[in-house]
Amino acid sequence: MWQSLFIVWRESVEALLVIGILFAWLNRQPNSSHAKKMLWLGTGLGILFACTLAIGFTLAGEWLSGSGGEWFQAAMIFVASLLILQMFIWMHRNGRSMKSHLEREASTRMAKGGLGILFLAMLAVAREGSETVIFLYGIGAQQTGTSLMDFTLGSIFGFILALMTFGILQLFSHIISWRIFFAISEVILLLLGGALLMSALDKAGEQLMNLDIPEWLYTWFDPAWDTSNLIPNFIAPTLASFTGYRAQPSWLGVILLPLYWLVALIFIMYSGHSKN
Repeated sequence: MWQSLFIVWRESVEALLVIGILFAWLNRQPNSSHAKKMLWLGTGLGILFACTLAIGFTLAGEWLSGSGGEWFQAAMIFVASLLILQMFIWMHRNGRSMKSHLEREASTRMAKGGLGILFLAMLAVAREGSETVIFLYGIGAQQTGTSLMDFTLGSIFGFILALMTFGILQLFSHIISWRIFFAISEVILLLLGGALLMSALDKAGEQLMNLDIPEWLYTWFDPAWDTSNLIPNFIAPTLASFTGYRAQPSWLGVILLPLYWLVALIFIMYSGHSKN
């Protein structure tokens, strides 16, 4: 529940920010009533695209059964993990200029008529919605013990919390910085991305164990160590869900999880040097 709540909350806030920037820009333009209608229509079409994608993933998961379904879920969890890393890099590269970039895009498309604003809003919302769908599918695929009700409630509460967060950040933008919000949420997202990466490895490892593969490949999925006696049982599941912690991590996980964070750290250092 908490993972789905966080994902929907964070991605919805970003989508609301994009729509808010475009709406504020249109408010400053003369004769923009038609463009505003196109903005809301584009927003609706973007949401519809994300919902269609969600239905497609659900049907694909049901259609693929047995080993094929497990491989599909492992692949989608892995894609969600990489997409979180890609989104983190994109935000660091474009976050500061996002407002000016959107306004330039809106100005260019406004000159082409209301349909330009419609497509800009649709693409922006569809992008955020698609990311949310992939993240949620990845989370749902790794949480075999989570009920659909908990998952749905987490998503609903996440959206309600996003509306409240957006309103608070807009009202108190002189006190609470958007930059701080994104910095904190990006760290949590990276933690979640690492957890998804470990879940993808777990699923892939389970399927590989059923295949006739060279013996040396099995050793990559052998436990590197055992810390089950160090972490209390009531903390371990939450820690695993949000950080990728494993009491008995595979050797492959021990290598890939630090590498995942190393890529993010190298980009932070590189982007910091390039700005100086």
